[in-house]
Amino acid sequence: MKRSLPDLCMNSILNQKGLALMKVTTVLILLMVLITPLLYSLPVLGAIRLQTTISSLGRPPADARFFPKSVIIDTNVSRIAYVVQKDTHFHIVEGDQIGPGFNAVGKDTPIFNPDGSRIAYTAKDGLRWYVVIDGRKSAGFDAVSVPVFSTEGSRVAFIGQEEDKQAVVVDGKKGTYYDGIVQKLNSPVFNRTADKMAYVALKKKKMQLVVNGKAGPLYDAISPPKFSPDGSRLAYAAKEGDTWRIVLDGSPQAPFEATGVYGFSTDGSRFVYSVKTAEGCKMIEGSQHGPLFDGIGPPMFSHDSKRLAYMGLKNKKVTMVIDGTHGEFYGNVGYLSCSPDSKHVTYTAKDDEREFLVVDGKKTPVYEAVTVPIYSPDSQHMLYTARTEGKWFTVRDGVKSAAFDMITIPQFSPDSQRVAYMAKRGEKWHLVVNGSEGKAYDGLAIPSFSPDSKHIACLAMKQGIWFVTVDDQEDDNWLVGGVKGAKLVWDASSKLHTLAIRGPGIEFIRMDVELVE
Repeated sequence: MKRSLPDLCMNSILNQKGLALMKVTTVLILLMVLITPLLYSLPVLGAIRLQTTISSLGRPPADARFFPKSVIIDTNVSRIAYVVQKDTHFHIVEGDQIGPGFNAVGKDTPIFNPDGSRIAYTAKDGLRWYVVIDGRKSAGFDAVSVPVFSTEGSRVAFIGQEEDKQAVVVDGKKGTYYDGIVQKLNSPVFNRTADKMAYVALKKKKMQLVVNGKAGPLYDAISPPKFSPDGSRLAYAAKEGDTWRIVLDGSPQAPFEATGVYGFSTDGSRFVYSVKTAEGCKMIEGSQHGPLFDGIGPPMFSHDSKRLAYMGLKNKKVTMVIDGTHGEFYGNVGYLSCSPDSKHVTYTAKDDEREFLVVDGKKTPVYEAVTVPIYSPDSQHMLYTARTEGKWFTVRDGVKSAAFDMITIPQFSPDSQRVAYMAKRGEKWHLVVNGSEGKAYDGLAIPSFSPDSKHIACLAMKQGIWFVTVDDQEDDNWLVGGVKGAKLVWDASSKLHTLAIRGPGIEFIRMDVELVE
């Protein structure tokens, strides 16, 4: 069919407009391609920026064999130490400082003291063993134990052996030699205030407790000594002939067929212990005797020391005894948690292969599995994780969250208003905060709230690369990984630090991250 001249002219005009429109569209697409990355790189209005400072803590010497399992860090997450071997000698390395060489470094050392200010390890030089504390060697022995620091870190003790005799060395001073020091019985041990130190010694096939160098009575056997949390009191069980008795603050209590578990309240004012009689097992506090059971679990006191809970076994069923009264018997009971204000007690229980919680005596709905109950710092909220049909979710104040393939133990923020946990769906992990899922990652680790509860940080991993993320803002310093045991430590509400490993190879670093508004 022939077209008229007007038709041809109109077609030409349309073609020209179409070409112009295509050119404009192409330009717009090119502009979007160029501008979109810039838009993504611009900070979101109101979002924080991460300003990171890296400090090197050294690399394992290139000419030495590095033992990764020996790496330790202090509780402040500021110091790191490990063992290396150069030729035939072993050295302790801290930062970029390599210590003297020895024929061997003892198992389970080095160690830091609780506040991270001191370091100790055992080492063999020739035929003698030494304890090296802050770079200074002790006297030599045929064998030495791993040193023990006091809670506040100022004092240190270890066992030294000469031939077939052993002595405890405290702050460099050697004590009396005995036939043996029973290390597996929590010996030696300091009290909280570090003004007392106790250990169990062997003498002529008998045992005696030694406190601050003074030996107590000889018994056929002694249990591990236990100081009260405030450090003022001391208890242990002792066997004499066919009977056992508790020795409390140096005073022997009534004898029984056997003694079991024992413990102090938080403030040290109360002490309870279990005993076995011909009628059964019972818990004793002073002159008060609890109900009889076939077996009794460890005592657990509330934060204010006013409440006491323990498990009781009878006819293959288990109950929880709270404030002297036992509840219903179940197939098993497990984790117990007391609210910070000590008003509420919750524990997990199991019956007929179904698990649930008992909250102040009342049962929750049943699930395939439940985990440890957690109270908020203000005691107003309680949450736990549970599983149904293979999926995990949290239950906060009775309200269920979304379900995931896996959930880590959740945590409350310091102000009790936020809850965070790591959750896995498929192959990806999300940081979930108050029910809101964060970005998807190949891995997550050690989430931590800021002191003011406004921010949450964690380590995240994508395609084998680790980095710090805060409130979903990713730090651009790529890491080989974190150091085992290294938490994210908040130095202020807008500053945190951690220890990590940076490539290439292995370089230990400290990362200080500041949140900039």
